[in-house]
Amino acid sequence: MPGTRRPGPRGIRETIRFYRDFADDAPGALLRLRQRYGDVCFVGGRGAAGAVFLLGAAANEFVFRNSGVLTWRGGYQSLLPVSGDTALLVSDGPGHDGRRAVTQPAFTGRRVEDYLSIMIRNVGELVAGWRVGQEIDVYREFRSVIRGTVVEALFGTGLAADSEPIGRDLQPALDVLNASLPAQLLTWAVPSPRRRRARAGLARVDARIAAEVADRRHRTEPPDDLLSMLLAANGAYGLDDRGLRDAVVSLVVASFDTTSAALAWAVHAALSHDAVWSRIRAEVAEVVGAGPLTAAQARRLRYTRWVVDETLRLHPPAVVGARGCTAELEFAGHRIPAGSTVVFSEYVAHTDPRVWSDPMRFRPQRWDRSDPAYDEVGTFDYIPFGAGPRRCIGSALATGELVVTLAQLARLFELRLCVPQARPAGMTAVYPRDGMSVRIVATHADSGAGAIPPDTENTRAIPPEQEKKR
Repeated sequence: MPGTRRPGPRGIRETIRFYRDFADDAPGALLRLRQRYGDVCFVGGRGAAGAVFLLGAAANEFVFRNSGVLTWRGGYQSLLPVSGDTALLVSDGPGHDGRRAVTQPAFTGRRVEDYLSIMIRNVGELVAGWRVGQEIDVYREFRSVIRGTVVEALFGTGLAADSEPIGRDLQPALDVLNASLPAQLLTWAVPSPRRRRARAGLARVDARIAAEVADRRHRTEPPDDLLSMLLAANGAYGLDDRGLRDAVVSLVVASFDTTSAALAWAVHAALSHDAVWSRIRAEVAEVVGAGPLTAAQARRLRYTRWVVDETLRLHPPAVVGARGCTAELEFAGHRIPAGSTVVFSEYVAHTDPRVWSDPMRFRPQRWDRSDPAYDEVGTFDYIPFGAGPRRCIGSALATGELVVTLAQLARLFELRLCVPQARPAGMTAVYPRDGMSVRIVATHADSGAGAIPPDTENTRAIPPEQEKKR
């Protein structure tokens, strides 16, 4: 049998060293793993005791084309205490397919456009109070906005009114999910104050969702939203009370935790590279003119979308995905035992020099088909939202939220990064470890966006000499 010598860290010490490195800097640890061992790396023991890292576009294709053997449930066990058994991300088979079919109509083009209108409104309300000289952590500020938008758009104004307490109650569980995998498993398995806080928060969220579901069942004319679509399934495909709870919690968590992280990285990238911010602003001025930005106009913001695409290339919502291997497989001459956890990496594929020119450089023009340096990429080279029939159901909403928010911020403000070097942290959603603080150095009250009151204090820019002192 080929592949008798298994590439990867040797022994307990090397394995522990890799997982510590991975917990501290997952993107960097993956690149170092691949550089040392190649596209196939075995970490840990055999079978259920170990993980097999399959890295690169060919590995991605192998994983997505073998969905019958490589199961989602087997790869995302650590998410179950939060998402529940029936969430789309952690389920397989006919039940999953039925739940996805019920959910899919909520993410059609016209509905996404309506959701983005809510996002535009909510961003406007947030930034209306911003003033020159303020320091803003865009990562933390926009978590609330994105969460509120998603809850209102998908589940109605009733739950949206409780978006802030829902966010506070979810956060202890999200903190667990963004710890290292051993820490996650230990937290859920062993009683501790951390586990009690996470479970208590989830219980309060569950109670709020149950109250909303009960209220909906007594309405003669319920809102036309995703929650009503799920209720209309009348318990089919596992969409009973527990299944409804799993759908709401998992979609809220997936929709705001990853998107707020991506927005922070997009702002960092746009402000770190010459002319990107000003080019976004110029494009918005050309497309939108003097009136307020609309969701329909956002579709025409090509350069801003390239900035988002490039951000998702270098900072995908998750740097790895996982599957449980239910039968023996072979890849690139190596045997993958049944019971193994198979790990693939969006980030490694997105930075592969065999596919991408100057892969570590942030260059939005690489997405411009008319650019001489355009990168021709295949289906499995770029997978920030997965690929195939199980591609993330909310991908259009997430990218749209990023486009409209970047467009509004660049249109209204000149910003400066307060922490030029940002370090990654987290596992489920890789976010900037120390937040993403920016300083407002000027505002553009003549943009017509209606978010900034045109008073002299607000429109004055910080003089360059004062900005340096800050």
